[in-house]
Amino acid sequence: MKKKSTAIKVSDLIKTGTLLLGVFTTTNAFATSNENQVSDSTPGSTATDFLLFNTQIQNTASSINGHISSALAGAGLLAGTQTYNMEGTTGLNAGDIFSVPYGVWGNYSYSDFDNDLSTTAFDGSTHGFLGGIDFLYWESTVFGIAFGYDNSDIDTTFNTGNQDTDSFTFAPYFGTVLTDTLSLDFNIGYSNVQYDQYRTAAATRIFSSPNADRWFGSLNLNALKVVNNWILGARVGALFAKSNIDSYTESDTTVVAQSRTKVGTISIAGDVAYSYGNFEPFINLAYQNDFSLQNITTATAPAPSNDKNDILMTAGIRYFEKSGISGNLEYSKRLVRDNFDEDRFSLTFRIDY
Repeated sequence: MKKKSTAIKVSDLIKTGTLLLGVFTTTNAFATSNENQVSDSTPGSTATDFLLFNTQIQNTASSINGHISSALAGAGLLAGTQTYNMEGTTGLNAGDIFSVPYGVWGNYSYSDFDNDLSTTAFDGSTHGFLGGIDFLYWESTVFGIAFGYDNSDIDTTFNTGNQDTDSFTFAPYFGTVLTDTLSLDFNIGYSNVQYDQYRTAAATRIFSSPNADRWFGSLNLNALKVVNNWILGARVGALFAKSNIDSYTESDTTVVAQSRTKVGTISIAGDVAYSYGNFEPFINLAYQNDFSLQNITTATAPAPSNDKNDILMTAGIRYFEKSGISGNLEYSKRLVRDNFDEDRFSLTFRIDY
């Protein structure tokens, strides 16, 4: 009787999460679309929010999605993971699965990126910190909350300026095992972004400090198959996000109107890992299409191509041990997107109790 009640609750939660993302998707799809023009007199945030928004949100959402899988693995719920191969021997006691076991995790990442198109050119880096706590309230479902902070330093070459940003993120999430090969994860989050920037006009620096509110949601269906020591994974997912930059006044009294950016991305990914003792080296390839990416134009040539496709390649190694400690180190590179390069290093540490 208890298991039946749990299944109903999990089913309701899955439906609720899917409905929330559906509402968010519909609202996002029918929101007013605008095309943004960039020139050498454009404030930095007006351009970088269009050009970087998608990859920044993707990095945050994908990090959270990865930790959902780690949480499910930590409870021995994902067949084929190291914790499962160790017969579920983690920091969780075998009889404690219904007494709300939990896990805590932390992540540090460093990203380096640049846009080499002269009319929109910028070059920068980001240091990011993300962490959270999650609970297994039911046998096959995990709920958690993630908190994040990141700082970016960007030289906005197109307007001879610079931009420093601080971003604070709050994101609830959940994941559930559907079958012995399928799992579902969902997160929805909010970020507040504070800009401190300047551009140069007639040898004079013009300063401004706008603020932005960002909302995002991500839903993924994951598959896992084990063949001897090989662990094969696949994922199909969707991400939707929106950013609103409040109107503000620059130091030369120029009033900049409120701007809005939205993006919708679908992705298909494959993952191959090999289990070797406590370690799992892996490689992942993800194709991404930004089907609702807003276009950006320039006042002069050359004009951006507004490329909507890229491939994210990630390689790294995961570590598990019987005490419930796990972690991973990975490197990812964004490929085949016109005029844009991104490299990212990430280190994660997790403890299950």
